[in-house]
This record gives sequence, C-alpha cells and structure tokens, in this order.
Amino acid sequence: MGGHVLLRRIRVAAFTLCMQVVFVHAFQLGIENDADVHFSFLCSRKKPFSIGLISNQTARSQAGERTVDILQKKGLSISHLLAPEHGFDGKALAGKPVGNGKDEKTNIPIVSVYGAGGDHTISGKRINPDILKNVNAIAYDIQDSGMRHYTYISTMLCALESCSDAQKPLYIFDRPNFLCLNMEGPLVESDLKSFISIASIPLRHGMTVGELARYFNQHVIASPAELHIIPMQGYTRAMRAPFLAELSPNLLSEQSLYGYSFLGLLGEIRPFHVGVGTPLAFQVVMLPESRGLKASDWNDLISLFAQYDIRAYKDRMMRNKTPYVGVRLLFPEKAPFASFELFLKLVSFFRTRNVDLSFSPVFDKAIGTKKFKEWCKKSYSLAKLIAESRAQLQEFHKKAEGCFLYQPHPKIKT
Repeated sequence: MGGHVLLRRIRVAAFTLCMQVVFVHAFQLGIENDADVHFSFLCSRKKPFSIGLISNQTARSQAGERTVDILQKKGLSISHLLAPEHGFDGKALAGKPVGNGKDEKTNIPIVSVYGAGGDHTISGKRINPDILKNVNAIAYDIQDSGMRHYTYISTMLCALESCSDAQKPLYIFDRPNFLCLNMEGPLVESDLKSFISIASIPLRHGMTVGELARYFNQHVIASPAELHIIPMQGYTRAMRAPFLAELSPNLLSEQSLYGYSFLGLLGEIRPFHVGVGTPLAFQVVMLPESRGLKASDWNDLISLFAQYDIRAYKDRMMRNKTPYVGVRLLFPEKAPFASFELFLKLVSFFRTRNVDLSFSPVFDKAIGTKKFKEWCKKSYSLAKLIAESRAQLQEFHKKAEGCFLYQPHPKIKT
C-alpha cells in the first residue's frame, strides 16, 4: 500500500514539474528573446560599451535569473543600476525616498531615479545627466501593474525624455500586462499631470510597457528618442503570465494586483481600509466597526461583487488598535471584470448607505479628473462623466493602435 502511495506521489510530482516546464516556456519575455535583432545588436557591441539599467526585483527571467545577471553574462558592461519607486529590491514603502547603494552580488552602484519620494512631482526623477554622459545606452526592464497611477511607467517616460535630450538609445525589454485586454477609465486632465498621472492615458491602460513606450515616444514627449523594443516572443494577451516577483510591498500577488485595479483608488478615500500594510493588501474592503453598517448591507455588497465573478465573504481585522469589519475578496484569473465601473458602483453603494467620504490630497491626480468628486458632491452628472470617458477612450485607442505589438488588441470597457 505504501509503495502505491509513493508511486502516485512521484507521478504527481513529475506531472507538476512537466506542467511547470510547459508553462514557463509557453512564450519568451523580452529578456529571454535573445534572437531579437535589437537584443543581438546590443549584446554584440564590443567594450568599451556600457549601459545604465533601470531595473528592480521584478526584472528576472521565467527561470528566476535576474536581468542584470543575464546581461552581464552576455558581455554587457553595466555601469549603474537605476532604481524606481520602492527601490532596486522593491522593499521601500510607497512614496518613501529611495536611496543609493550597491548591488551585493555584482558590486554595481545603485542610483535612485525616484528622488525625494512621494511629493508626486516629476522634478528630480530623471536620470542624472552625468550618468548619461558616461553610458552608451539605457535599458529598462520592470514589470508594470497595468494601472496609470503606478509609477514604474512614469520612470520609463522620464527615461525616454532623458535619452532624447542626451541622444542616447533606450532599450525596453517587454513584459506582460496582468490586467490585459481591458482599457478603462478617464484620461488625465491637463492640470492634474504629476508623477502618478504623468501622461494622458487611460486609468487602466491595457498595454505592455513596450507598447506604452512606443506611444509615449510618438505622442507624448516633445522630441522622440532612439527607442528599441525587445518584444516578447510567442505571446498573446489571452495568455496567463507567471507572477515572478512581488511588485512592491503591497502588490504581493496576482490577487493583490487584480484588486489594485479598483481598490488602489478606493484606498485614497476615507474611511475605507483596503488591506494596505497587511498580507491582504488590495484584497479586502473594510470600514471601522463603529461605522455601524448592517449585516444586510454587507450581504448586498457580496451580491454586488458576485455580479463581477468576484467571490466575497465577511471578514474582520484589527488595524492600529481599531476593529474593522467588511469583506475579503477572491478574484477571477486575469481580472476580466470592468474595474472602473466596479469602482463607481462601490462608491455609489456606500454613499447610499450614508457613509461620509473624504478624499486624500492626491485623489484627483490618481484618478486623473476633478469631475469624479464633483459627481460625489452632486454637482456633475455621472452619465456625462461616463460619456466623456468613453469618447476619450475611443480617441486614445485610435492613436494607440499603431503602437500595439500583440493580439488581441486591448478593448475599451465603459
């Protein structure tokens, strides 16, 4: 009997390993696509040829090897590792300053391109001109969240501008968008531009970093840079990509990333607690127990989430010595739900239950429009807000079509 159990376990282990191997090799990330002409050209350059690499803990192959190590093995000289928000190791909290340092394994200097941190200004977040003078090119490899207000793509846009000014090429190693397919939400109003709303693109943009770089280069920056995209090979947006590393201290898993697509905004509204600072970041919707919502209200909220194929069940937690009650969420794979629509419905839901809402100082910049708060104050029509967003999305989609690299193309959700 024991022998049969052991044999069954061996077979299960072998099958699991086989499935992992097939999954890992379903497509190639940009950093794995060394047959690409731009990658081959970059790695064939003879010394002295050095690059500055914008990178962090997410920059690794599907086998777990770091991008910096891969490039060094291919003979590239990396003069500096340039660290975005959260730092090169991804441990710094959101908005906190990122310091300089040194990579323990390679001894390469780490230089922050996030500056003094969370003032949300763009100033101080570009590549140091002295670094640009001493490199032949800049490379970028970071996993994005799929949301405009997540600043890794802001760092990429600043790099494009820096490379344009210095007349240095920028190489982008492309990666999947875990929130693929859906393109949603308002674009950024001109007077709300900031580091969390650096360009007038949709809130949930539906594009990869390579596609966004092409869009930024063609439609956003004043003078285009010499841009080279190393695309993924064999990838389609219908594929489920492996989650290789935590994106930041609060984007710990695919589940937190899916929740971030609408709870990132809800977390900028008081009195909500969305799990930030806990292992369930962006996987809960909670209120202080003293707010006194009825049990039937939470049941209604569970039913609302069910309309989007999101499982919700009642939960509670202590936070800063305050008891919170609410729901914990389990999201479907690839987040097919319309996250901006769900955000609107959540706010409407709590407003009808007389929950007083107050907004963080950066809320308008995060959402990209002042009209949302005007709707909350009943001075702007929700129908008008949605119609305007739809028109903006359609116009953006037409401009962006020439920048798409993968099928199927993102779809507008309104």
